[in-house]
Amino acid sequence: MWAFLVGWLPQRLTERANEAGRASVHVLGRYIRGTVIIAAFAAIVDLTAMLVMHVPLAFPLAALIFLGAFIPIVGALVTGFAAALVALVAAGRRPRWF
Repeated sequence: MWAFLVGWLPQRLTERANEAGRASVHVLGRYIRGTVIIAAFAAIVDLTAMLVMHVPLAFPLAALIFLGAFIPIVGALVTGFAAALVALVAAGRRPRWF
């Protein structure tokens, strides 16, 4: 597929486009790897806290936090807030962790 895209370019630009493509794939791969590590860390920390507090649906909420971390800037914050809201609602009038 890459050869098809580069094939449309003039011959003098082919090598330069190949170098740019290789660099782009490398940078994108590192970005995705870093995001997965950060998302996993956020999900594990939140899962641990939810299990300690006996929050129902802790595993699905941790999965939601993991997926939300892929949304730049606000994803983990919004999904973490949703998990905290579920914990507060599930606790009723008296939180179980007190």
